[in-house]
Amino acid sequence: MKLYSLYYYIIFYLALLISSNIFSEDNLDLPPKIKQVKPIHLQNYKSFTLQNGLKVYIIENHKLPTVSFFMYLNYLPNLEPNKSGLGEITAKLIKQGARKKTKYEIDEELDFMGTDLNIDNNVVFANSLSKYSEKTLEIISDILLSPNFDENEFLKIKEEMILKIQSEKNNPESIIANVSKKLLYGNSHLYGEVPTENTINKITLNDCIKYHQTYFRPNITHLAIMGDINLEEGKRLTEKYLNSWKQKKIPSKHKRHLIKNRKTEIYLMNRNESVQSVIRITHNINFPQNDKNIHSAMVMNTILGGGMFRLYQNLREKKGYTYGVYSSLHPDKLVGNFSVDFSTENSSTHKSIKEVFWELNRIRRLEVEKKELQLAKNYLIGQFSLSLENPETIALFAIRSAIYHLPPDYFQTYIEKINQVSIKDVKKAAQKYIDPTNSNIIIVGRKKDLLRKLKSLKKYKVLEINDQGKIKKG
Repeated sequence: MKLYSLYYYIIFYLALLISSNIFSEDNLDLPPKIKQVKPIHLQNYKSFTLQNGLKVYIIENHKLPTVSFFMYLNYLPNLEPNKSGLGEITAKLIKQGARKKTKYEIDEELDFMGTDLNIDNNVVFANSLSKYSEKTLEIISDILLSPNFDENEFLKIKEEMILKIQSEKNNPESIIANVSKKLLYGNSHLYGEVPTENTINKITLNDCIKYHQTYFRPNITHLAIMGDINLEEGKRLTEKYLNSWKQKKIPSKHKRHLIKNRKTEIYLMNRNESVQSVIRITHNINFPQNDKNIHSAMVMNTILGGGMFRLYQNLREKKGYTYGVYSSLHPDKLVGNFSVDFSTENSSTHKSIKEVFWELNRIRRLEVEKKELQLAKNYLIGQFSLSLENPETIALFAIRSAIYHLPPDYFQTYIEKINQVSIKDVKKAAQKYIDPTNSNIIIVGRKKDLLRKLKSLKKYKVLEINDQGKIKKG
């Protein structure tokens, strides 16, 4: 899981319930009137560090008798080009039994307590009733510190992974996600790794054991405990169950590395079953999480297509080419990216691409209107305010601040910083983070319906690729 996931895939998930009134068709002409923004008072959290380096954050909320554990292991594994998928298999495997308990016993205890426990690469999340918080942390400790690494469970997970890979070969969205990785980062970059049947088959049980011993360490781990718990109880539980976790230096060979395309080109992946095209326009950017222009960039992207704005109004409302089109900016400590994603009928593919690039160039060239700027600010402030209703948000703020060395008042002043973004700031952000001349136009669709019309876009060369992003010869 890439580092930006910690923010975008959780914080924005929490904010998806933002009021639809702001973006109803009746209200798009004028920005809604909002009351004067009151100062944000974020709930305080308490933190401490165990002797082994594990950083713990306690967020008290006694409204419900529940406790959640959110653990983030802040590592980037070294490149394993011949064994892509090793991290995912290891994460799945460590939940399948520990030295003190079998998989059956763990599942039985979790079911009895009504506890949810999920492990996804470098994230562990559990939610339980507060009366079972100690038992839940005991189970987490068992599977993290002393997983059983059962051979039969290992073989089952590998088989499931291969079946998943085979099924994704017929899924256009999965295809375009994998091809994007290859084109954006290449085979020699960690983010360009894509699991295949071949790489999964090469992974051994010993590889998983070594991966766990290398990366699952407390000195790079952040644990947030949220809910019906206090600081004293949090200290007691973590010291009892996690203090014996041995720290170790984590190897890292990764450096900031911006990969640029030579020029914008079309990459066409033929899929004869497709009745419509799935399209992603994307390129890399230098955009770390603590970028000083992050607020301007967020406002700019919201105006373009982060909400129901320019791209949506053009391609959906005016032209009727698509049901939805979205742009996204992903920050990352190594290399970020910008993307536009949408689907359209084969007959509209080339016209849709022209319209997207018209919008990309327009936001770079011309200043946005005041009402657009205010709509975007209202949207982002609404998302942020809604996310504060969830205790998990404060935990994520704490972890994100520590990982990215953010200023102490970063989230406290978020609304203020969004409101300070000017029209000129938006234009500067567009010119800095959007590059129409160095983009990958990736299309998964029926070649015989697309090729001739795509070649009419004479500005861009059309290259045929396979599902691994490799250019076909001839």
